[in-house]
Amino acid sequence: MLGALALLLAGCSTESALPNVDIQPFKTDPTVSLAQGTITGHSVPIKISVTNFKVVDPATATNKHVYGEGHFHIFLDVPLTAPGEVIPKIKGIYHTTDSVYTIHNVANGHHTLSVLLGYSDHLPYEGVAVVDSKVIGAVATLLLDVNGSNYVAPSEPSPQPSQSTAAAPSAAPSTAASAPAGGGGTVQVKVEPDPTNLGKYVPDPVGVHVGGTVKWLFDDGQNNPHTATADDGTFDSAAKVTGNKGDTYSFTFTKAGSFPYHCNYHANMKGTVTVS
Repeated sequence: MLGALALLLAGCSTESALPNVDIQPFKTDPTVSLAQGTITGHSVPIKISVTNFKVVDPATATNKHVYGEGHFHIFLDVPLTAPGEVIPKIKGIYHTTDSVYTIHNVANGHHTLSVLLGYSDHLPYEGVAVVDSKVIGAVATLLLDVNGSNYVAPSEPSPQPSQSTAAAPSAAPSTAASAPAGGGGTVQVKVEPDPTNLGKYVPDPVGVHVGGTVKWLFDDGQNNPHTATADDGTFDSAAKVTGNKGDTYSFTFTKAGSFPYHCNYHANMKGTVTVS
């Protein structure tokens, strides 16, 4: 009996070790891919595609940390958030549930754009693997170049008249509420929740005279940050506030014109300020 055991052990010792094999991702792991649309001026459209991932609005999630659920986090020239750290709501990071999304006012030059899957509690997924020399998993990255008009979006926009070399918007009549004649008045716009666009500006459109001020009151208590960002870069609340409930942002208009604006986080959320 002992002799047979010795022969068995001797046979095992002569076998070669098994080769190392890369561990592949599970077929049920969430993955994301990113495609760039046609850049128009300084607007960059992207399309996000996923597998094994259910997109859930953080405000409606009953459980904030369910594997296979969450939303998208888009990073423009901002380092990716490390695993285990909450993805912040800061300039250059866009939280969205929209698979088709447009980033506005992107400066001329070379940019790095990434999308990272995150849970409803804004913690990033960690599942990333390399298969056939391609990185797959919960993050996708692409490089792009923007060569629009001569306008270059400022890195730190301030509430001053736009320095864009583009032609100033033409003045247009408006039936919206206006500030008192002679300028100097303030008109308030509430930034409220909306089940269709995840947010809305009330009232819209809004009108002021030259020298008048628009004050945005962020009143969405459903965990949806918002911005009031001019399409031409004239003003941008993201440079001053996070856009969460209780924040306010004011901008004084010093020239006449029609100023369309939008929310950086929600592509369908748009408004217009008319200055006369």
